[in-house]
Amino acid sequence: MDTTKSCQLCGQTPLVEFAVPGRTDFLLCEQCELYQYGPLPPMECHEDPAYHQGYEEHYTRKLNTARVRVGRIAGMVPDRKIRILDVGCGVGAILDAARERGWDTTGVDVSRRVVSICRDRGFDCQAIDGLELPYPDKSFDVVTAWSVIEHVADAAETLAEWRRVLRDDGVLVMDTNDASCLKARLFGKKYKTIWIPGHTYTFTESNLRAFAERAGLETVHPPFVGRIGNLSFRDQCYAVCYQTQYDVRRALRIQKAFQIYLRPVPEAVAQSAQHAA
Repeated sequence: MDTTKSCQLCGQTPLVEFAVPGRTDFLLCEQCELYQYGPLPPMECHEDPAYHQGYEEHYTRKLNTARVRVGRIAGMVPDRKIRILDVGCGVGAILDAARERGWDTTGVDVSRRVVSICRDRGFDCQAIDGLELPYPDKSFDVVTAWSVIEHVADAAETLAEWRRVLRDDGVLVMDTNDASCLKARLFGKKYKTIWIPGHTYTFTESNLRAFAERAGLETVHPPFVGRIGNLSFRDQCYAVCYQTQYDVRRALRIQKAFQIYLRPVPEAVAQSAQHAA
């Protein structure tokens, strides 16, 4: 790989080659700890039924988790008809959980196969080939992207596009693998669970937050479980247990992924930050 490339976040050069045999290759910026320039997989791989097989086989569990995630988001948005966009919607667990709350649901995915599955289940879903989203500015109260940002060709441009379609009082939520988790620190390349073929980036919470700030977004703290009153008692208990386990694992740095909740910075502040950068 070309180590003379500059870091996409801080501009540092040269970068360090980080090759995981049999898995993937990155260039690492030792200054901001961003793993970047991973090879983009061919689009055809997303049409392979095996690519989403695990999501289909474990859909019930995925839906339970989606209800927890949507419940937290519900505690951060106005009490009105919410419009949500799920980027990389897969087979539709987030859309399902949001529809249960009466929200207007929209999904996009690069896989035409899963878009077809979602449409068959009654969801508004579109296939996209790249960066641009086929929606006007400020169309959505909520944008979610679960395990997506690590797959994109350009993180800065992608976040700017997600910010574009988000309303000024909206919330953007992501999760992604954590390069700073304890196992990644201790075992490096041997911790192959985190170095995934097809990932173009592996982030830390710090450098992903820095990318988000450049896109005019600021980090906010979500409620513990948010609004879960619509759930069954069993699902409420699941929500509390799930979130408690996540918070404890994050505190111990043994959670291999992290979530980040973001809101748009007011336009004047965002423009000043861009000019300063």
